[in-house]
Amino acid sequence: MIHRTKHFTAYLFLWAMLLVACAPADNTPPTQTARVAMAQARATEMAHLLQGTELAQRRQLTATAEALQTRLAAAAGWPVAFQDTYEDNRNDWAEGEDKGDLADVAWAMENGKFRWEAAAHQGVVWWNYPTSSQVEDFYLSVDTRLIEAAATAYLGVIFRMDDETNYYAFFVNNGGEMSLDQHSADGWETLIPWTSCPALRLNQVNRIEVLGEGDHFSFWINGDLATQYQHDAYTLGYAGVAIGLEEAGDSGVFEFDNFELRAPVLPPTRTPAP
Repeated sequence: MIHRTKHFTAYLFLWAMLLVACAPADNTPPTQTARVAMAQARATEMAHLLQGTELAQRRQLTATAEALQTRLAAAAGWPVAFQDTYEDNRNDWAEGEDKGDLADVAWAMENGKFRWEAAAHQGVVWWNYPTSSQVEDFYLSVDTRLIEAAATAYLGVIFRMDDETNYYAFFVNNGGEMSLDQHSADGWETLIPWTSCPALRLNQVNRIEVLGEGDHFSFWINGDLATQYQHDAYTLGYAGVAIGLEEAGDSGVFEFDNFELRAPVLPPTRTPAP
């Protein structure tokens, strides 16, 4: 009996060891478990913070757009500095043909549109502006359309042109993109590179609006805020329209309509230097 008791005790011990060996292993130190839990808690907290930040940013963008929309609507009621629906050429836009080293360009007033036909001999930007006033703060709008143009062709507006060298240019293309550039005696400087603009209507009329107040500019496409930018190189100037072709052999047909320039205070009318 004593022998059997010892054997039974050994058997129980071996059985207990076997249960321990077969149990799921948990070799994670308590400190590591705590760190994992802490990291998970922090990740959850950061996710909540990011969601709150994104929501705050969306609200801020919405508030900014709404504020700018209010200012745009007010600016659209400023006194008219210049206006043209292109029924005729009473405002002395360039008309006829110009054949040069850069491009061959023809302008005409047709069916209430200012129509351009251009063929480039090299990459070129060609602008055109009428007799008008130089303005500081301004509201500028025009309807634009690209017709039968090269894929790289673009058109838009120039503003704050203090002479034929210094000005800003805002362009759109048929790829659904927009850009903002500054021109000076040193050449072109890109302020906003070609950027997708969902509001653009491909191969259709696109209305461009620009609001300039001091060194702040906001740009609108078909009634939607497209972008905004702050720059203080030029504070006063003329406004006009422009087209661009990237390479020799590129050509295109472009149309403008309903050009309008407004300002809160109208300066005396001045004629751009030839």
